[in-house]
This record gives sequence, structure tokens and C-alpha cells, in this order.
Amino acid sequence: MTTLKVLILEDEPLTCHALKMALDDFSKSKEGYHFQVEICNTYHQGLEKIDRGFTYDLAILDVNLGRDHPETGEDFAMILRSSSTDTKIVFLTSISERFRYYSIFKKINPEGFIIKSELDFFEIKNAVQKVLNGETYFSKSISEFLKNEREAAESLDETDRTLLFLLSKGATTKDLVEKLFLSTSGIEWRKRKLAKILGLATTHTPQLLEKARYANLL
Repeated sequence: MTTLKVLILEDEPLTCHALKMALDDFSKSKEGYHFQVEICNTYHQGLEKIDRGFTYDLAILDVNLGRDHPETGEDFAMILRSSSTDTKIVFLTSISERFRYYSIFKKINPEGFIIKSELDFFEIKNAVQKVLNGETYFSKSISEFLKNEREAAESLDETDRTLLFLLSKGATTKDLVEKLFLSTSGIEWRKRKLAKILGLATTHTPQLLEKARYANLL
């Protein structure tokens, strides 16, 4: 019997319960597997486990851990990657911002990534089985994002993506200058570049954002 240690970092108790049930069912249907599951509902609970030297074969992490908590599952995953390179990481989230997907893949490169609205009992078990077999598992929306990402990779750099993300959050030119460390003319140059890539004749923010969303860049 192979015992695998699993950490669930998720702030929603019902989701934790569903994940635990799926893992229990998986261990019953797959002879030789047993999951030792630990559940943490906050970033600091998870961090305490890592500080105490606990290691895990699999970590299932929510990206957002509640409105009152600035730390995210992405922050936790970076610590987990540095402390235990063997841990397989699966993200589970309801976020829809493509920039956040891009950030997670760039910083963490997880073995799995599932959107909660696409989640069901079978999906959990299928994801766990593939990840434990050394494969990757991405739900439909994430797979589509990765396909579009490959197509956009040659055209956009990280500053372009950050600019679009900040514009989508209502950033002013002054905000962009401060956050991107660019001059006003540098910001306008970036906007012209984006307009050209997106096939627009204008650099007006609403049109840029509309086309960027259509191209699944936001």
C-alpha cells in the first residue's frame, strides 16, 4: 500500500469536503493507493505546516483564499516549490482573469489547473490520477487559454500583458507610469504596439480591452 500525503488549501468548507470525498473514493477504486489528507483553510495554516517540515506528494490549492486575506494560493505555491520540488501542484480556482493564469504558469508551472465551474466528482479523480501518473491535467478553459497563449507568445511580452491587465482594472496613465516604470511616451508606444497586434486603428482603452478580451488575453 502506497501512502500519499495530500495538502488541500481551500477556504470553502464544502469544496474541501468534496475534494476529500473524491480522494477517498479514488483510493477505494485504485488498489495500492491511500491518501493521507490534511486540510488548511488559510494561507497561514498552510505555511505553518511547511515551517514545521511537513512535505506533501500532492497539493491542491485555491488561488484566492478569501477577501480578507491578501496572500494567495499562488504565493503559497512559490514557497512550496522552493521547499519541496517533488510536490505536484494542482490549482483549483474560480478566477477568470487570463493575466492571473499567465502569472501562475510563468511562476509556478503547475501540474494541474481546474476552473471550479468546470469541476465535478469525476474531474477531480481524473485530474489526480493523471497528475500522479506524471501527466498534466487542465480543464477546458485552461486548455483553451494555453492554446491562445502559444499563439500570442511571440507577439506580447510581460510588460504588454501587465499594461492590459492594469488598464482592465481602471488604471490611469499616471498609474501606468508608476507601476510599469515607463515614461508617458513609453506607455503610448506600448498602446500603439498592442493596437497593431490586435488589428486596431485606435489606441483608445475601451477598444483595446474589448479586442484583448475577444482574443482571450484578459
